[in-house]
Amino acid sequence: MNNPLKESRIARSVVLAAAIAIAPTLAVAELSVGGNAGKTEAELRAYFEQQGYTVHEIETEDAETEIELVLGEKEFEVTVETATGRITGIEEDD
Repeated sequence: MNNPLKESRIARSVVLAAAIAIAPTLAVAELSVGGNAGKTEAELRAYFEQQGYTVHEIETEDAETEIELVLGEKEFEVTVETATGRITGIEEDD
């Protein structure tokens, strides 16, 4: 005898697991040069953390802010124009 409630829970679990598995890929797709990430450290941290990144360091020097990020096993360095909050560079570290 089939239990529709149990089957529904299993289906939801499978969908949730799939969403978690592809989430890092979606986050990387949203990161692009020219995008506006924010001007303050709090805005930058919130912007990247909302996309699933872990912010390791934010350093402002002259007119640029460099942000070191981790997503899964990948590390990134993002450069942001401090005055505008515009992303000017994205580098994936090896």
